[in-house]
Amino acid sequence: MFQTGLLILTSSPRLLTSNVGAYLKAAKSIVNKTLYIKLEPNRHQLWPIQQPVFTPHELSQLRKLIPDIYFKAAGLCAHLDVRVLQGCFKDAALKETHLKSAFDVVLTDGSHASSDLEQYVGHQFDKTCSNFQHLGGKLNLLPDKGEEATAGFMNGFSHGSKLLWELIEPLNVRIQALLEFLQEVDPTVHYDVVPIYDPYGPTIVDRKLECLYVSEETMKGGRKVNEERAKRGMPPMVIRSVGLAEDVCRNRHEDFKVSSSSLRRRLLGSVISPPEPKPHLASRPYTIGLTGGICSGKSHIGDALERLGAAVINSDKLGHETYRPGTRAHARIVEAFGAGVLSTDGSINRKQLAAYVFGDEAKRLLLNSIVWPEVELLVEQKLEEHSRNGVKVVVLEAALLLEAGWDHKCHQVWLSIIPEKEAIKRLMARDGLNEEQSLRRIRSQKPNKEQVAMANVVFSSLWEYDVTEQQVAKAWNELQLYLGDKPPPSYTLAS
Repeated sequence: MFQTGLLILTSSPRLLTSNVGAYLKAAKSIVNKTLYIKLEPNRHQLWPIQQPVFTPHELSQLRKLIPDIYFKAAGLCAHLDVRVLQGCFKDAALKETHLKSAFDVVLTDGSHASSDLEQYVGHQFDKTCSNFQHLGGKLNLLPDKGEEATAGFMNGFSHGSKLLWELIEPLNVRIQALLEFLQEVDPTVHYDVVPIYDPYGPTIVDRKLECLYVSEETMKGGRKVNEERAKRGMPPMVIRSVGLAEDVCRNRHEDFKVSSSSLRRRLLGSVISPPEPKPHLASRPYTIGLTGGICSGKSHIGDALERLGAAVINSDKLGHETYRPGTRAHARIVEAFGAGVLSTDGSINRKQLAAYVFGDEAKRLLLNSIVWPEVELLVEQKLEEHSRNGVKVVVLEAALLLEAGWDHKCHQVWLSIIPEKEAIKRLMARDGLNEEQSLRRIRSQKPNKEQVAMANVVFSSLWEYDVTEQQVAKAWNELQLYLGDKPPPSYTLAS
């Protein structure tokens, strides 16, 4: 497999329209990261360079071909970053020397001599490539050469309502990625990519904007923009609707259309941040820190990992041991919080203690300072025991793993998240708390977004158990590959 490829399509517009799906299928078995597509229709000979000539009907077909390529790519090779180069349609003499990536392989749909391909790639792209293989969008979506295009990114004002919004990349990362994409596919246009802090963005302040592209779902919003522009004495914008691409890879919980929400769901159970080297840790047992907020499904995930072969250390259960009468933590808790936190048998009433400290940050921190060191000692004992027994993978399940700083004991951090509303509902049902009490406990924890920034793998137990277990099996399979213990085709969890 090659990381970066160039696909040169030279057939007639009619054949390209019919066969582009087959070309993408063939390309995905050869390229696994970025696929640039250069359209050179009706070019029986790539070298020397010739000015193409098209009939009006062929031009119409080409206008439909580019969006069709992206629609088909979304279903046939979603893992590929497909980039259709368009600048040449506005300037036949334009060379694509602005592309940053080198080509590992050049693919064509026609039988072109390797010498011609070498000359063509060198002239058009100022690059060299020794691997050549033959494989048996609307052009007016972008402004004319030299004109301007403005794109906007939401900067958080509506993220909270989005599924798995915590996995949305930082604004600066998204802006840079879009700029790089646009400048590669068409360098003839000046792009202005801006953050949007309200539903309208620059459309109601920039008189120069003339055309607004919307999806079929947001036509109403486009009309609303023109209403607001009219109130401000600004000329209306031409509204253009872009069709939605069907997501042929969707499952029963995902949208019919290709959407960022579905793409974020598919990140669950995969490494989103590669683990950093931790030379202070022994290579075995390989330790996974499993954490997450109240009622986020940590225990179920821990049980699933145990069935797959991991040894699980449950810090909550170890915490129960530190509360027993006669322990150092028991004595210090009674001293700090009084006899009111004791049950009739002298044990710590954990429910009463929780009600006492939650909502009072000083008391919560005091309790943690008493309990955490004792639990940490027990964790160390368990880790040493598993090491002696030759255990390969240990999972340390701890709600406060990150707050306690125990992530330094772990090679990776795996995190389970659910929306705040779901956490409130679960906590009310489990502990009999009212909504206000539940919210206070949930917000005493580190926010999901902060935890995601420190995690290597993220799960969500928002859906049925089997969906969560699919995420867990996916993470486990990837871990075995990472550790060099290649799994069979896949590990699955018994139903």
